[in-house]
Amino acid sequence: MNQHYLTVLVLFILITGCEKRNNPQACFTFPHNKIITNTILAPENCSENATEFLWDDGNGNQYTDFEPVFTYEEPGKYCVTLTAYSGNSEEQNVVTDSVEVNVPSGKVTFWQNGSIQYSPQVKVTIGDQTETITNFYPNGISACDMAGCANFTLPVGSYTFHAWSGTTSWDNTVEIELGKCKKEQLW
Repeated sequence: MNQHYLTVLVLFILITGCEKRNNPQACFTFPHNKIITNTILAPENCSENATEFLWDDGNGNQYTDFEPVFTYEEPGKYCVTLTAYSGNSEEQNVVTDSVEVNVPSGKVTFWQNGSIQYSPQVKVTIGDQTETITNFYPNGISACDMAGCANFTLPVGSYTFHAWSGTTSWDNTVEIELGKCKKEQLW
């Protein structure tokens, strides 16, 4: 009789102890890892074997939605964490990825064609930034960020610039547009 109970007990332990568990696997992707401030970021949840989720947006906010949406008001690098839980909340898996948030910006390149003789350099100042034009382009420029030009990347907005070379100077405004490049010739 004791042997019968022992056999039943061993079978019970084997059957319940060998139960296959489907541990949760946390997984998410971003449509973009770089965004600008005040843009909606909607991570795509690709977790498996999970029924509950805890998101941390890296900015002090937590969410329990399957796929929450985040917005960031300040530029910086944020670590987003997803914790996926199984049905009994005992099993969990964690994954982290980062998103870079930037201020909306555009570019401006100041250039000079050399038609009027100046000293070998033209200085250009916007705010607290100063760049120097060291090359002249008689036929114009084809793109922003050309070598020898005064190149600026600035937040979207309107800016006053001051440029000078020897006794000649220029004062004007330039409008920076999101993701665009302006090419400003100094005459």
